[in-house]
Amino acid sequence: MAKENMQKTLIGIGIIFLIIGLLWPWMGKMPIGRLPGDIVID
Repeated sequence: MAKENMQKTLIGIGIIFLIIGLLWPWMGKMPIGRLPGDIVID
């Protein structure tokens, strides 16, 4: 039983990382994380 739960957990974590990896280029373009007063260094 515990082995099956661990396998499902690891597969789920892997799928989450895959989705984040595919969406990463578009996530940088979103204004999330930029708040008024943030210091921007060019």
